[in-house]
Amino acid sequence: MPKVFTYFAWIWLSLVIFTAITAPILCNDKPWIVKYEDKILFPAFSIDDAQKIITNENSSTAWKKQTFEFAIWPLCTYFPGTTDWENIAVSPFDKQNFKTNNNRNTNMPFKFRHWLGTNHKGEDVLAAIIYGCRNSLSIGVFSMILAGFIGVFLGIIAGFYQNQGMLISNAALAGLILGIFPALFYGFIRPSILITEDLAYGLNNLPISLIAGLSLFVSILGLFILIVNRIGKYIPCLNKKVAIPLDAIINRLTEWMNTIPKLFLILILAGIFNKTATGLILILGLIQWTGIARIVRAETLSLRQSNWIESAISLGISEFRIIVRHLFPHIIPSFMVVFILGIASSIMAESALSFLGAGVPDDWISWGTLAADGKSHIEYWWLLAMPGIFLFFTLLSLSYLSDYYRHK
Repeated sequence: MPKVFTYFAWIWLSLVIFTAITAPILCNDKPWIVKYEDKILFPAFSIDDAQKIITNENSSTAWKKQTFEFAIWPLCTYFPGTTDWENIAVSPFDKQNFKTNNNRNTNMPFKFRHWLGTNHKGEDVLAAIIYGCRNSLSIGVFSMILAGFIGVFLGIIAGFYQNQGMLISNAALAGLILGIFPALFYGFIRPSILITEDLAYGLNNLPISLIAGLSLFVSILGLFILIVNRIGKYIPCLNKKVAIPLDAIINRLTEWMNTIPKLFLILILAGIFNKTATGLILILGLIQWTGIARIVRAETLSLRQSNWIESAISLGISEFRIIVRHLFPHIIPSFMVVFILGIASSIMAESALSFLGAGVPDDWISWGTLAADGKSHIEYWWLLAMPGIFLFFTLLSLSYLSDYYRHK
């Protein structure tokens, strides 16, 4: 692959990540820096500074009509959802109007222009794409973090212990079997059903939600194992150890997951989760771990037979230390290939579901919802073309980046 494509991928993805992080700064109806009444103020960054500037009304139009001695404005001077009544459904190349303080229509000043046009409601398309970049990328990354955690864990234990390597007492095995379904229900399923309204409109509490669900899952499972272990002290047959065929179990689970049509399963689960962003992340994460698990298992099986792993085991080094310090670093390159492709797959799945009206909430902005809006108003070509271009180059860059790690 030519290096120029790899450089393009790095530059584009760096730009997308930067845009996602700085979206509230890049899109703002207030100027970054102004000189007002001989004072340097920062209205976009400080509420106190914004309140020091007297406007007739606290609106996007009022700020643009205000006269300053000096001002530096953001790249996009509109928030998503802000209606510009003078420019309804204008393309990036159309004449754009601006109403002055004396209610006269003039040409739009260069700094206030709608660079990618407006939709049928007069909302700025560039502002929606910038915030949609943040939301689409968040769904892709968070879902693959969940999928990566599951896939790496299952792949390593399947490849390292295989079918005879892990011994467990009958008591612990019984506790695991009894506790797995309550742990799944109270750790992941019930919280998703009872998801709070704020999680449906953003990802601010998502890491806390996922960590809390995982902690509850582990705690419930551990409690069942502990209780049955205590009971097992008084029952001799429960103290016997048996080998768990981890490799066979995980392989069958992976094959079973791969036999189910993923898009069909995602559509069913998306309907159950009632179009929440957190629910969509959980769905994509719990479905896309299979590819990671298979790659990690294959790498682990290969490394498990190497002399240095056998030497470490013979020296009495703990299995946990061997896996974390010696095995996992060698798996990272192969893992990164699947992880990056998984992000692209998650973004594409979210966009497809939102395009079909089954993804994120209707008033939640993503590249998929913008494309769906463009589909509903096909006469305005830029509504579908602009998010489509950003989505295309992002997926293409992720593909080139995964190729870079594959050949590294």
